[in-house]
This record gives sequence, C-alpha cells and structure tokens, in this order.
Amino acid sequence: MNTFQLTKQLRSQVRRYRIAATEVLLNELPKEHRSRANSILNTSAEFQVFNDVTGTVCVCQRRKRIPSSAAVARCVAAQAFCRANESKRTLLTKTEVTRFFPTLFRHGLPAGYYVDSTTETPRLGLLRVDVHFSPVNRILQRSIDTIETHRRHSGFRKLILADQFEISWLVATESKANALRLLVRRQQHDLPVDAHAETSLLNQLTPLPNTFPDVAGL
Repeated sequence: MNTFQLTKQLRSQVRRYRIAATEVLLNELPKEHRSRANSILNTSAEFQVFNDVTGTVCVCQRRKRIPSSAAVARCVAAQAFCRANESKRTLLTKTEVTRFFPTLFRHGLPAGYYVDSTTETPRLGLLRVDVHFSPVNRILQRSIDTIETHRRHSGFRKLILADQFEISWLVATESKANALRLLVRRQQHDLPVDAHAETSLLNQLTPLPNTFPDVAGL
C-alpha cells in the first residue's frame, strides 16, 4: 500500500467515525502500515490530532476548533462499539446508506446507522449514545418514538417485521444497560432495542475522577 492509498483509507475511516481514537483506528490496518499511517495523521494538513479530556489521542478532519467533549465521547464510543472483539459492525456514512439502501434513504434521516454482520442474518441498526446520562424511562420513550417513526416507512417496517432492524444504546454503566434491557422486556410488545455499557463515557463526560458507583441512573 503506497502513501496515497494509505492516506485515502485513513481519510475514509476518519470521515466514517467523524472523530476516532487514533490507536483503535491504526489497529484496523496491517501492522506493517501502522507506523507510516501514524506519521500521516500527525503531519498531513487534512487531519487534526488532539488529546481528549482523558488523555486519549484522537483524530478528526482539520477544523478551526477542537470538538466538544460530548461530540468526542459520542464518536469514540461508536467506534469502540463497531470495533469490539468478535463484532462485525460497520458504521455507515450517509453516502453508503444512500448507495446500499436506496429504498430506505430519505432526507432527514438521523446519523448513526450501522450494519451488524456478526450473526448469519445481517441487521441494520441505529446507534444512539447516552451522552446526557438520561433516565432509562426517557431513553425507552425515545426508543419507542424512534421505532414508530421508522414504522411509517414501508422499507423499515419490513425490516422490523423480519427482525432485521434494531436500536442500540451505549450507556455509561453495566447496571444502566441492564435496567434498560429490563424495561424493554417489560413492554407489552417486543421492541428491537438493546443496551451496551461503554464505561469510557464516564471518563469522557465527567470532569471529576471516576468515583461514581455503578448505578442505573448513570
């Protein structure tokens, strides 16, 4: 892979995540290209490398201001979700949604769709990140509203009926993820909603050291 090809691949991945943890991004590449890729990220005028509030080295496309803590937390958590061990999830750009799901695309669609090919039957998902530490009841209601909005579209309705659509929430603690899953199970109708703990959200979004108990409210 020459420098032009490597830069093109880095550009594509940085655009995909918008903001990425550099180490995780480099680990997507073959080992023999990582050192050169790191040099490109640090020297190219189109990339901006910075440390987030936890000291994690991150990268985005060059801009006038460093992204907000909430934006960094949201994007880095999404990257971690897609790159988790044994998962085969791909976060989709808006261009990819248009190209691969032309019957689903419409103006006003939210960002954050992904394809999960971990199981035999791929699923289209919508990723949400709890950057405001919302109560689980509010998260559930937002999920129900989002599902109902998608049901109005015939393409999404078919996916929901075929169990090929899901909403995944990234929350700060395992107990909150469990609390949300419990609420979902208690609903009268099956909801394609799941929750995953991404503990980096606590460090990203709280200015104090992580001394919080693992409670469902966070």
